[in-house]
Amino acid sequence: MAGAAPSGGPPADAILGIFAREGLSAALVSIHRAGFGPNARVLDPTRGDVGGQLRRTGFAPPAGFVAVTSEKTDALILVTAPGRAASIGQTFAGLGAHQIYLLHRDAVGRGGPAPTTIEHLPTDVATQPLEEQIGASQ
Repeated sequence: MAGAAPSGGPPADAILGIFAREGLSAALVSIHRAGFGPNARVLDPTRGDVGGQLRRTGFAPPAGFVAVTSEKTDALILVTAPGRAASIGQTFAGLGAHQIYLLHRDAVGRGGPAPTTIEHLPTDVATQPLEEQIGASQ
Protein backbone atom coordinates (compact mmCIF):
# COMPACT_ATOMS: atom_id res chain seq x y z
CA MET A 1 0.00 0.00 0.00
CA ALA A 2 1.57 3.32 -1.05
CA GLY A 3 2.43 5.52 1.90
CA ALA A 4 1.87 2.74 4.43
CA ALA A 5 3.90 2.72 7.59
CA PRO A 6 6.86 0.31 7.59
CA SER A 7 5.05 -1.62 10.32
CA GLY A 8 2.34 -2.38 7.77
CA GLY A 9 -0.16 -0.27 9.69
CA PRO A 10 -2.12 2.73 8.46
CA PRO A 11 -0.28 5.51 6.66
CA ALA A 12 1.49 8.03 8.85
CA ASP A 13 0.16 11.57 9.17
CA ALA A 14 3.59 13.19 9.36
CA ILE A 15 7.29 12.50 9.51
CA LEU A 16 9.88 14.01 11.81
CA GLY A 17 13.59 14.04 10.99
CA ILE A 18 16.33 15.04 13.41
CA PHE A 19 19.25 16.72 11.67
CA ALA A 20 22.57 18.15 12.78
CA ARG A 21 22.09 21.91 12.86
CA GLU A 22 24.81 22.51 10.25
CA GLY A 23 22.88 20.39 7.71
CA LEU A 24 19.52 22.05 8.31
CA SER A 25 19.68 24.60 5.48
CA ALA A 26 20.57 22.03 2.84
CA ALA A 27 17.83 19.71 4.11
CA LEU A 28 15.23 22.48 3.95
CA VAL A 29 16.23 23.40 0.40
CA SER A 30 15.82 19.76 -0.66
CA ILE A 31 12.45 19.45 1.11
CA HIS A 32 11.23 22.58 -0.72
CA ARG A 33 12.54 21.32 -4.06
CA ALA A 34 10.70 18.03 -3.50
CA GLY A 35 7.46 20.02 -3.17
CA PHE A 36 6.96 19.59 0.57
CA GLY A 37 8.04 23.08 1.65
CA PRO A 38 4.54 24.33 2.46
CA ASN A 39 4.04 21.27 4.67
CA ALA A 40 7.38 21.56 6.47
CA ARG A 41 8.09 23.13 9.83
CA VAL A 42 11.34 23.46 11.76
CA LEU A 43 11.24 22.56 15.45
CA ASP A 44 14.21 24.08 17.26
CA PRO A 45 15.26 22.98 20.77
CA THR A 46 16.98 26.35 21.31
CA ARG A 47 13.59 28.07 20.97
CA GLY A 48 11.93 26.09 23.74
CA ASP A 49 10.43 22.74 24.58
CA VAL A 50 10.24 20.56 21.46
CA GLY A 51 7.22 18.72 22.91
CA GLY A 52 5.39 22.03 23.17
CA GLN A 53 6.34 22.95 19.62
CA LEU A 54 5.09 19.56 18.43
CA ARG A 55 1.79 20.01 20.32
CA ARG A 56 1.29 23.38 18.58
CA THR A 57 1.40 21.52 15.25
CA GLY A 58 -1.48 19.30 16.37
CA PHE A 59 0.45 16.25 17.61
CA ALA A 60 0.58 15.23 21.28
CA PRO A 61 3.78 13.23 21.72
CA PRO A 62 3.85 10.35 24.19
CA ALA A 63 5.69 10.86 27.49
CA GLY A 64 9.43 10.41 27.20
CA PHE A 65 9.70 11.27 23.53
CA VAL A 66 11.06 14.78 24.12
CA ALA A 67 14.19 13.39 25.81
CA VAL A 68 15.24 11.95 22.44
CA THR A 69 15.05 15.38 20.81
CA SER A 70 16.59 17.57 23.49
CA GLU A 71 20.03 17.95 21.91
CA LYS A 72 20.92 21.61 21.47
CA THR A 73 23.10 20.71 18.47
CA ASP A 74 20.14 19.31 16.53
CA ALA A 75 17.14 20.75 14.76
CA LEU A 76 14.05 18.91 13.64
CA ILE A 77 12.02 19.06 10.45
CA LEU A 78 8.37 18.03 10.61
CA VAL A 79 6.55 17.40 7.34
CA THR A 80 2.80 16.86 7.50
CA ALA A 81 1.94 14.69 4.52
CA PRO A 82 -0.72 12.05 5.26
CA GLY A 83 -0.16 8.97 3.14
CA ARG A 84 3.22 10.19 1.87
CA ALA A 85 5.19 10.44 5.09
CA ALA A 86 6.91 7.05 4.78
CA SER A 87 8.25 7.90 1.33
CA ILE A 88 9.66 11.19 2.66
CA GLY A 89 11.75 9.00 5.00
CA GLN A 90 13.94 8.10 2.04
CA THR A 91 14.54 11.80 1.40
CA PHE A 92 15.30 12.47 5.08
CA ALA A 93 17.77 9.58 5.27
CA GLY A 94 19.50 10.76 2.10
CA LEU A 95 19.78 14.26 3.57
CA GLY A 96 21.56 12.99 6.66
CA ALA A 97 18.81 12.74 9.29
CA HIS A 98 20.20 10.71 12.16
CA GLN A 99 16.75 9.94 13.60
CA ILE A 100 13.48 9.57 11.69
CA TYR A 101 10.02 9.12 13.19
CA LEU A 102 6.62 8.47 11.64
CA LEU A 103 3.76 10.19 13.48
CA HIS A 104 0.29 8.66 13.56
CA ARG A 105 -2.62 10.60 15.04
CA ASP A 106 -4.54 8.20 17.25
CA ALA A 107 -7.72 10.32 17.16
CA VAL A 108 -8.97 13.55 15.72
CA GLY A 109 -8.08 16.31 18.14
CA ARG A 110 -10.97 18.48 19.23
CA GLY A 111 -9.78 21.78 20.62
CA GLY A 112 -6.22 20.55 21.05
CA PRO A 113 -3.50 18.25 19.82
CA ALA A 114 -4.43 14.67 19.01
CA PRO A 115 -2.83 11.82 20.95
CA THR A 116 -0.01 10.60 18.76
CA THR A 117 1.81 7.31 18.29
CA ILE A 118 5.40 7.84 17.22
CA GLU A 119 7.17 5.06 15.33
CA HIS A 120 10.96 5.10 14.97
CA LEU A 121 12.06 4.48 11.40
CA PRO A 122 15.68 3.26 11.31
CA THR A 123 17.66 5.29 8.79
CA ASP A 124 18.96 2.13 7.09
CA VAL A 125 15.36 1.02 6.50
CA ALA A 126 14.36 4.50 5.34
CA THR A 127 16.85 4.37 2.47
CA GLN A 128 15.25 1.22 1.04
CA PRO A 129 12.38 1.37 -1.45
CA LEU A 130 9.02 1.59 0.31
CA GLU A 131 8.04 -1.99 -0.52
CA GLU A 132 11.24 -3.27 1.13
CA GLN A 133 10.67 -1.03 4.20
CA ILE A 134 7.33 -2.70 4.80
CA GLY A 135 8.77 -6.20 4.48
CA ALA A 136 11.88 -5.45 6.59
CA SER A 137 9.96 -4.18 9.58
CA GLN A 138 7.48 -7.07 9.83
